[in-house]
Amino acid sequence: QMSVLVDLINFYGWKEVISVYSDDELGRNGVAALDDELYKKRSRISYKVPLSVHSNERFLTDALNKSKSIGPRVYILHFGPDPLLRIFDIAKKLQMMTHEYVWLATDWLSVTLDSSLMDNGTLKLLEGVVGLRQHIPESEKMQRFTYNLQSNRSMNAYALHA
Repeated sequence: QMSVLVDLINFYGWKEVISVYSDDELGRNGVAALDDELYKKRSRISYKVPLSVHSNERFLTDALNKSKSIGPRVYILHFGPDPLLRIFDIAKKLQMMTHEYVWLATDWLSVTLDSSLMDNGTLKLLEGVVGLRQHIPESEKMQRFTYNLQSNRSMNAYALHA
């Protein structure tokens, strides 16, 4: 995932990014991989925002406010599914969901969207956010599986792999 994001960052000529990630093994490993990939393209993470599972709205608001003064407006988001999509709600309140900012999300966002019911207001909040999604090739076996499931809700990539 990080390689793909860095290719996108490199394509647009961005040299610095801000990384928002979960403060756990998955998040720290992801940021290390992002750092390595950025280094190869002579880019870097200028600010890191580690989030614990207990990060509340005040912490998120303070962290995003601090990041605004740092400079780059390119945010890489890498953490576990968040059905409330709190970071985008707070970013919108801070006027950070404008054309002046870039929001790139690893596959946690597509997993969240596939796993939760979202209303139009929540989806509108995500306008302009670029998210990655795991590719699941179509196959006869998968078509039979999803047909037999007879569910209106789509399954995320992790559920299909299971």
